[in-house]
Amino acid sequence: MNKILIIWPLGTPFYFSDFWRSSLVYEIAEYLRHYNLEVDIFDGSEHKTFCELFEMILKNNYDSIILNAPLDTMDGFIKTLQYIRMLDKDKPIYVYGLSTLLSPTTFENLDIQGYSNSGYFELGILSFLRKKDNIVNCVIKQNNGWKKYPKEKGTIKDWSFMNIKDALKFPVLRMSISRGCQGGCNFCSCAILHGNHDIRKSVKEVCNYLEDLEKNAYSGVIEFASPTFTINKEWVDDFCREYNKRQIKIKWRCVTRVDQIEKNVIEQMARANCIRIGLGIETIDPNEQSALHKKIEKESIIDVIKLIQKNGIEVLSYLISGIENQIQITA
Repeated sequence: MNKILIIWPLGTPFYFSDFWRSSLVYEIAEYLRHYNLEVDIFDGSEHKTFCELFEMILKNNYDSIILNAPLDTMDGFIKTLQYIRMLDKDKPIYVYGLSTLLSPTTFENLDIQGYSNSGYFELGILSFLRKKDNIVNCVIKQNNGWKKYPKEKGTIKDWSFMNIKDALKFPVLRMSISRGCQGGCNFCSCAILHGNHDIRKSVKEVCNYLEDLEKNAYSGVIEFASPTFTINKEWVDDFCREYNKRQIKIKWRCVTRVDQIEKNVIEQMARANCIRIGLGIETIDPNEQSALHKKIEKESIIDVIKLIQKNGIEVLSYLISGIENQIQITA
């Protein structure tokens, strides 16, 4: 059995990527465990010094280290990589994260053995660790050069929910239920990561996990990681019915688009303990909307906000600050 250390680096994010670590570290770790790999996690958001990382590496003979490169904490990533190399100059290190897709050549100048070239990070990491014939979703150093392997879209089997024991410590648990988005917004990373087609876990699998959380006395809130939660209205309908049928009590929240909301869907979600919906509004200025490839009438935005609030659900508005002529909406 290979022994792996997966790391979320120390550092202070200037955005809020720390919230994503549950899906970018813990879910990936659980996925790798399904393939007979022994995986430890170093969560830099929980540790205060590099000494704790040193102790972990020195006490364990890891075969490989998998290092996340958060887009907004690159300083912490670079320091973490440098310190690892001070301890071990030859340990295989693989890097993954959105930054490896946006600026791949940056990582070819670092002392690492591979990095991801697809948002289906799990398949790339597994390919790197196994190094079998069907290698996908990664770039690997070979003979002082870099070999780029084909990109392959994953299926719903190619990501996992977090280990229940780990999940219990998260007051807000980000749970990846779908990947891909057909919205086409040119500022968003969803399509870059997972393409423009929505795929999602089955209602049964999602509800089974929620029930397991309740059986283990989870007391927090679920954040469903889904770029446009309500785009598959049949799935939402089935989920809400099954949620209520099983008498699940865990509260949850999600994110969606204004133009993907209908009255009956919101009413169902309210009855199924949805407590907050994040709306990607970005801006109401028509010219700026055109530049973002996202055209939504101001009246529609206000109507949707009122509908959500009428059903007792909190509204969180995602706005892009700094756009010329941007106006704040109050409904």
